[in-house]
Amino acid sequence: MQILDRSRGIVSARIWAHLGASLGVLKVRRNSFIVMLSLAFGLGVGMEPQAVSGGGVSSFYGKNLDFNYGLWPGRLTCSVFPTYTHTVTPASCTGFSPSTITAPTIEDDCEALGGTWTAAVTETRDDTDCVNGRGACCLEYNQGLKAMRTSLLVIMKTPYGIAVIIAVLLNLVLPFEATEDDEEMSVADKSAA
Repeated sequence: MQILDRSRGIVSARIWAHLGASLGVLKVRRNSFIVMLSLAFGLGVGMEPQAVSGGGVSSFYGKNLDFNYGLWPGRLTCSVFPTYTHTVTPASCTGFSPSTITAPTIEDDCEALGGTWTAAVTETRDDTDCVNGRGACCLEYNQGLKAMRTSLLVIMKTPYGIAVIIAVLLNLVLPFEATEDDEEMSVADKSAA
């Protein structure tokens, strides 16, 4: 089976658009352009549906990638992130030779050596990047945003969904072509003036 690249998908869309024009369905260039572009996007999404999500579910870290990357990362829908303890300053023992030990010692050992024990300074931070969560990246999601995200990604990953959206947007934006009657009226108006 031959894998199609994006340029062949666009060529295929042009072929289908020209086929429609030759059958008399698309006699206007505007309509054939709209069909060609919507088919191109539909075929492109059909070949690469994972382009809008961050890695998909096929890889080992797929859920982490989906949480961090893509069109709408999952972390933007999370309300409560898991937390972790971050060490700002490690524990240390000072006041003897060698002057400072930062190896994992305990307070009793430091006092036995005649040093001064300084406890570690830690703080609790939110784990917003989900590097090693294996998919458990959020404790509580905003359900409304999560539903909107899921529906948008499903539409963007479906060739029929994206093709219809592109066709509707182009139909709203592109101006209609002037017909022969409109051209004759404008020539008559100019000659009368």
